[in-house]
Amino acid sequence: MNKWNCNVIKDLLPSYTDGICSEDTCSIVEEHLAGCPDCQKAWKAMKEAEIATDGLQDREMDYMKKVKRHFAGKNTAGFAMFAGLVLAGILFPVFLRMHIPLRMFYVLMPVLMAAACFMLPDDAAKKAADGGKHHGYRFCVAGMVLIGYTIAVEFLCLEWAMEIDAGAAGPVVERMALAGIAAQVILIIAAARDSLKTGESRILPVNMGIVGCFLSLAFISMLYRMDSWETFATVRMEAFLVLGGEGILMAAGMWIVDRIRKRG
Repeated sequence: MNKWNCNVIKDLLPSYTDGICSEDTCSIVEEHLAGCPDCQKAWKAMKEAEIATDGLQDREMDYMKKVKRHFAGKNTAGFAMFAGLVLAGILFPVFLRMHIPLRMFYVLMPVLMAAACFMLPDDAAKKAADGGKHHGYRFCVAGMVLIGYTIAVEFLCLEWAMEIDAGAAGPVVERMALAGIAAQVILIIAAARDSLKTGESRILPVNMGIVGCFLSLAFISMLYRMDSWETFATVRMEAFLVLGGEGILMAAGMWIVDRIRKRG
């Protein structure tokens, strides 16, 4: 073999090693390698360097994954503490029958939803291959069921309560609303935990749980402050429309942000 042929073969070795050569080119390279110790040596060195580079890249990727999980865990813990403080700060005066202005609910709910959007892991992280999306659908279905329960408590039970003594109906409706809040909190915790575990976005079910909690908390807050069930129904409809509208607008805004993130 002359030097020119060896130079040509060495130029082809990277493509040959990556397996992107045509069959004819592969045959030429293999035929040359079979009779040229120098090119065989160069090819072995090239393969060893590629293996070492792949190993370094794998280690770098593993390190970056650990860093992402670390910060995702801190952000999730921060969101959990923030959400817990906000919900507890509202629930405590509700239990004491203290007056909470409706504008407080109108302000705090979007703030908590925005915190979930920016603090919980999203789809930019590596997705798990063990059916994570399937579990995400389950969380969303659970969120829709619980919001349906909240609506049923607040409207169907309200119609029932207007037909009987308010003093007797109030505690029953309140306990049913509190049961809904407990279920919504469990949904928020489970969805946030699964988001941290899988690296997939669970922001939608988390925010569905937040909306459900605020609907029920506003409901209980107004329950004992109205002069009549008719007055309560009017004010409650206003609160329901405002909170529901905010939830829809926030969900739409977060969907747009998610599309922008993925395009970027």
